[in-house]
Amino acid sequence: MDCSWKLGNKGCHGGYVSHAFEYVRQNGGIDSEQDYPYQEKDEMYCRYKPETRVGNCTSLVRIQPENETALEQAVATMGPISLGVDARSFQFHFYKSGIFASNWCTHRVNHAMLAVGYDAEQEGNKTTNYWILKNSWSEKWGEQGYMRLVKGVDNHCGVANQACYPVM
Repeated sequence: MDCSWKLGNKGCHGGYVSHAFEYVRQNGGIDSEQDYPYQEKDEMYCRYKPETRVGNCTSLVRIQPENETALEQAVATMGPISLGVDARSFQFHFYKSGIFASNWCTHRVNHAMLAVGYDAEQEGNKTTNYWILKNSWSEKWGEQGYMRLVKGVDNHCGVANQACYPVM
């Protein structure tokens, strides 16, 4: 996000995953995490070095908004999918474990995560479907850095509003 200010992103103060991917496409690449480590602070300048480039983004695919079925298909066929969720609630910030569902979640997304899978949990005669989301808030948050978010319940927390993935 440090490098995508000119595309409208604001570092730690928010932005869009699609803008970050667009920066990588326009710039011709991205550094590895080893060469450009996450520092949990805003920097107004970009430290990208073309000589340490490890990947490039040739285009961006946006998943049909608000369509959890399309998101499920993308996760199943393409692998991890970048997306946004509403992370404003106290419950979200202090999530520890279990399948997350909150009355405080809206469809107004404000935090990027990575959908890495989905599954279902059977309890008695009730089945609860859920997304497996990877967060960037360290392994101390949630289930070792992951969240199980209820799936198929009115696009919970806006999970399918801004899903996309880069074509490398």
